[in-house]
Amino acid sequence: MNWIRSFGQEIQSLQCESKEITVVELDEMHSYIGNKKNCWIWIAVDRFGIRFINFVIGDRSHQTVEEFWETINNNKMEKNPVKQ
Repeated sequence: MNWIRSFGQEIQSLQCESKEITVVELDEMHSYIGNKKNCWIWIAVDRFGIRFINFVIGDRSHQTVEEFWETINNNKMEKNPVKQ
């Protein structure tokens, strides 16, 4: 575990200069774990800052998505939708 801690301390210097997030991309991935129960991995990334925001592992329920959104929504984001 020490190597993980030291690696994490080294990569802190790689943080993006811009702290504001303008576009968040959400993705989900389905997998089987253990006794073949369904498991979903939800991922959020900053599209233009090209950085990882957060993830959650759980089921595909409304409750899991709500909890995931709350963790993402705590980041500094532009609140107006971007039209493309």
